[in-house]
Amino acid sequence: MTALNERAMLVHLRVRAWTGTRKNDQVTQENCRRYEADNDAGVWLTNFIPSKDKSKLISAAAKLRNEWRKQTLPWLDESVRILPSELFMQYRKRMSEARSEYEEITNDFISRFPAICAQMPERLKGLLDKRKLPTVEELKYKFAVTLNVFPLPSMKDFRVGNNEEEKAEILKQAEESMQEASKRMMGNVWGQFSGLVGKIEERLSSPDKKFHDTLITNLIEFCIDLPKMNLTDDVELEDVRKEVIEKLCRMKPDTLRHDKAERKVAAKEAKKLVEKMSAYAL
Repeated sequence: MTALNERAMLVHLRVRAWTGTRKNDQVTQENCRRYEADNDAGVWLTNFIPSKDKSKLISAAAKLRNEWRKQTLPWLDESVRILPSELFMQYRKRMSEARSEYEEITNDFISRFPAICAQMPERLKGLLDKRKLPTVEELKYKFAVTLNVFPLPSMKDFRVGNNEEEKAEILKQAEESMQEASKRMMGNVWGQFSGLVGKIEERLSSPDKKFHDTLITNLIEFCIDLPKMNLTDDVELEDVRKEVIEKLCRMKPDTLRHDKAERKVAAKEAKKLVEKMSAYAL
């Protein structure tokens, strides 16, 4: 098997955003006294950004993060993920599109910020405190997207101190960590695969349940990319991929809509495949 560091890289995403929310100590204390509660019983947060604008900003950031997770595989934690080298160009294109969409929404908000500030006295009335809000120029730096790419370390290049006993222990732990991360990564791949096949079983098991063509086309696209995601050369994964292509990917959506016998066969095959995948999926 080709070394993992020759087949993949580590990627990191950071999305910075201004929430427009501040704690109001005075109102917090007033409410605690009103309800005869302890001073630490609750917190009042003032939303300087109208809810419609705030929800757009939150949704845009969430969509960007979700696209990043969709294009990558889990590694150590959610801040650093692994990307197969063969999927880098696809990753760069889709992340560029997602980033542009996020920046379009944040730039629109920044351009309207002076008008939002002008409406604050009427909207917030007594809740508008005298603390300074960011200027438009300052606000530009509060919204940012950072995409980083790092090489995956090679165990061959792993250097530690001179003490042989300590070195052996550290290398052992490093190898175990790599194996655990690889297991989690491939379990996620199996999980995605099982999810797509499971959705086919769920839709087709009911004779009258409607579905879009993407039920099949999404599975086809996944099967095309799957060899690039199979970073551990998992033989079982490749065998199941070929079986899925043979038994499900060749199905025509229109045939499955109108031929109940064919639909029933596809649902049955999908169920068998999901059961087979269950031992591997996370």
